[in-house]
Amino acid sequence: MKRTLLSEVARPLFLMMIIALTIPVTNIVAAASQYVDVRDTHWAREAIEAMSERGIIAGYPDHTFQPEAEITYGEFIKMAVVAVTGEVETPSKEGNWAGKYYDEAVKNSFFTVHDIASYQLERQIPRGDMALIISSILGEAPIKKYDEILNRLEDVNHTTKCEFGIVKSVEYGILTGYPDNTFRPEKVLTRAEAAIVIQRLVLLKETTATDEKQQAQLPKVKGTKERLQSGSHSEFANWVESSVSKQPIADVLSNAAEMRALESVKYYEIVEDYPHSFSFEIDLLGGELLKASNLDYSRGAILIKDKAGILLGCTSQHYYVANSAYDAAFPRDFDYIGFYNNGLDVMMLVPNPFK
Repeated sequence: MKRTLLSEVARPLFLMMIIALTIPVTNIVAAASQYVDVRDTHWAREAIEAMSERGIIAGYPDHTFQPEAEITYGEFIKMAVVAVTGEVETPSKEGNWAGKYYDEAVKNSFFTVHDIASYQLERQIPRGDMALIISSILGEAPIKKYDEILNRLEDVNHTTKCEFGIVKSVEYGILTGYPDNTFRPEKVLTRAEAAIVIQRLVLLKETTATDEKQQAQLPKVKGTKERLQSGSHSEFANWVESSVSKQPIADVLSNAAEMRALESVKYYEIVEDYPHSFSFEIDLLGGELLKASNLDYSRGAILIKDKAGILLGCTSQHYYVANSAYDAAFPRDFDYIGFYNNGLDVMMLVPNPFK
């Protein structure tokens, strides 16, 4: 009886084992890493594998990646160049293996030979110089939280080497600070950490490229001159409605809060390509007036010098006086003349046309 019972139990178990052995291994476990020292559970495995598939990073002839080894200048510069250009160079036969990547990085203004010398390629690269390279690759991407980031990082200030690049890298999340509010510019990252950094840069560049492609498909935004010369209503209103400026007025005008006429003004935009002209005329009382051609007089105007403003008076259409109609001469020494309208939050600033 026992023999029969055991055989009845064992048979289905045996069949289940046979079925299990016939199931492809890829269906029950993750694909093995191409590197023998990067386990499936390694925290940076996804970045290492993804960047390796693109040829941006590479392992060693013995099929290792050495994720805990410290990254060198040559290795990181190669990553950066391939990430941007997509081109993998054959190792240089003379000098350092990364010599071609170094030359390409200098050619593309990632840094200058004074920032990073070619003899450093075998040395470990600190986070500060990584930030310099990253910042250069990001190009003209704006830094909106410069002061906030600089104030938060306790070991970075205006005297820190690569300070601008550090702040920019933190702004875009490519290199981040530490929980103790430090950046540690001299700290060297491991190859695994560098893979994460370069992956963030690649993803950001791809996202930016997609956004730019979408923007290119949108109707072209008119320049200032075109905007001011188009529209059936007030030219100034037409300009304001088209403005996307969010630059705080306090940056160029320190006493705006003291002027009730400016209570609605919060932002400014500097108009370099202003299409109209300015000239001076003498009124009947001998005072000097500023004439702004082809402008509605229904707005206010202000002169700004060294962030201090002087409100102008409107005598008639297109004409402005400094303080009163009896002033003999209109001041010439100012930085900007600004135009505003009640209820509109953007002021148009025109650089002094008489300088």
